[in-house]
Amino acid sequence: MPQSAADLQTELLALRARKLAAAGIRSTQFADQMTAFDHPDLDQRIAAIERQLAVSGRGSTTRYAATSKGL
Repeated sequence: MPQSAADLQTELLALRARKLAAAGIRSTQFADQMTAFDHPDLDQRIAAIERQLAVSGRGSTTRYAATSKGL
């Protein structure tokens, strides 16, 4: 089921907050526990949501071409 614009906006805000919280940190380690942050994937997801919101606000960007072979 596609997400609504409100759901996408909520997810976008959460992802931006997560990115801000982990800014400048690549990984952390304490004893035998390690956490690595995946910033490129986070950036890609944020960009994808921003594109979805842009398209939902202005409509589809799909274009169709009509051609004829003269028959």
